[in-house]
Amino acid sequence: MTWLDCKGAARRAAIVLIAGLITFSAGCSGPSSDSDSAPREAARPTRVVGMGRVETELRIVDLTSEVWGTVDEISVSAGGRAREREPILALRRDVEAASLKQAVAGVHVRRAAIAAMEASLLRARAEAENARRRFDRVSALHASDLEADEALEGSATELESLEQNVNGLEAELLSTKALLEQAQADSMRARAELERRILRAPADGQVLALDLSIGSVISPERSVGAFGPSS
Repeated sequence: MTWLDCKGAARRAAIVLIAGLITFSAGCSGPSSDSDSAPREAARPTRVVGMGRVETELRIVDLTSEVWGTVDEISVSAGGRAREREPILALRRDVEAASLKQAVAGVHVRRAAIAAMEASLLRARAEAENARRRFDRVSALHASDLEADEALEGSATELESLEQNVNGLEAELLSTKALLEQAQADSMRARAELERRILRAPADGQVLALDLSIGSVISPERSVGAFGPSS
């Protein structure tokens, strides 16, 4: 190798060394990244979790009567609690109670009459059946000339009379059963009229207000108080 060749190789090595030093220096003294130089922001929560209570909406029901009347009893006063269908107040109901009593008595009378008629009809049918047997026997004897015409006619008349009695009792029994149904319907109507004069709690809850007293006259158009159901 000549001196010129050695000199050229040394120059190339020096250039490479200087370039390496420059690159290293730039890496050490260069500006830091944005994430290192900028102040860190506080982490923002993505969800907030807490505890609380949801207040249910208070539902208030007006207390109204179905009919006119005078307050006779107050079973639950303002502030008191009541179960569903429990009476809160009652109007005077003497007339309605008397009507119901009369209707119930009419039902009992019709039922007793039906029981008596059924017993009478049972006896009448038995008597008619016996008369039928006698008539058949007399008819057979009459056909053999062993029984007179008068006996046959008498037996036939007896049978006819007893059968008519059975038919009459059956018709009367049907009529009395129809009257029983009417009496039962009257009893149901009287009971319903009596029930309409009792103001009952619409649900389990509390009587919030009651704007009346014993002797107050109320009407269907006017609210007499407020009721707060439990649920």
